[in-house]
Amino acid sequence: MASIFLEALRKHGLEQNIAGVVVTESVTAQKYLGEYQVKTFHCADLKENMIVCVAVHEAIEKEIESALIQRGVIDYIWIYPFLNALYMGRPVKEKQWIEINNMILQYGNMYGMAVRWAAIDDYYGNFQGGLELYKKAMKIHCSEATAEERARRFIRLMQDWDAHGYDQNRQIAINFDYEIIDGEHRVALAFYHNQKRLQCDIYSERNIHKENVLMTKEILLMGGFTQKEITRLDKVMEYIKNSVSREKLC
Repeated sequence: MASIFLEALRKHGLEQNIAGVVVTESVTAQKYLGEYQVKTFHCADLKENMIVCVAVHEAIEKEIESALIQRGVIDYIWIYPFLNALYMGRPVKEKQWIEINNMILQYGNMYGMAVRWAAIDDYYGNFQGGLELYKKAMKIHCSEATAEERARRFIRLMQDWDAHGYDQNRQIAINFDYEIIDGEHRVALAFYHNQKRLQCDIYSERNIHKENVLMTKEILLMGGFTQKEITRLDKVMEYIKNSVSREKLC
C-alpha cells in the first residue's frame, strides 16, 4: 500500500514533499521503497512541520495508532480510506448497478474468491476449517496478527449482513474490466447470498491492488498450503464457476 501511495504522490507532482518512509518493525538491514530508504519509526527524526501519513491496511489500525501515541504523534492522516481517490481520481461512473457474475469471472484460476467463500461457508457451519484457510491465505502477504484481525473484521461483516442485509450505500470500486479495486469481501458475501447485482463506482484505471496475484495455486503451496487444502479449494472454485454458468444459462 505504501508503494501505491508513493506512486499517487508522484502522479500529483508531490514527490519533492516526501521526507522519508518509516515502518513500525525493526529494520536491521538497508531496505528501500523506490529511492527512499526505509527506517524504523521509533528512530525516525520527526520534525514539527512534517505531516505523518499512515499508508497501511485498516486491519492494523490499533497497532499503528499505538506506535504513533508512543512517539507523541497526535496529528496524522490515515491514507487507506482516500487511497483510491488519491491515485485514480473520481470514478468515471458512480452508483452503477453491475451484475455480480461479471466480477466473479475476473478471478479466473485465482483463489481469492474461493478462500473468502470458504470462510463464509465455515461461518454458517458448512465448510469446516474455512476460516483457518482464509487466515492462512492472508498470512502469505501480511503478519499473523493482521490476518487474525482481517478475519475478525470479515466475521463482523457477515454479522452485519445477517442483521441488515445488503448495504447499497457502500459502493464496490471496480474498473471497466470488472476487476474489483475495493470491496472483495463484500462481493464474496453478496455472491454467497445470491445477490444478483451490486452498486459500483467505476474507475478507468487499472487495478492498483496486487493481492489477487498472490492467490495462485503455486503461491498458496509455497505459503504452506497442503495439496489436500488446495483440493478443497478447487471444489469451491468449481462450485463458484458452476453457479456463474447456471446464471448465464437462465
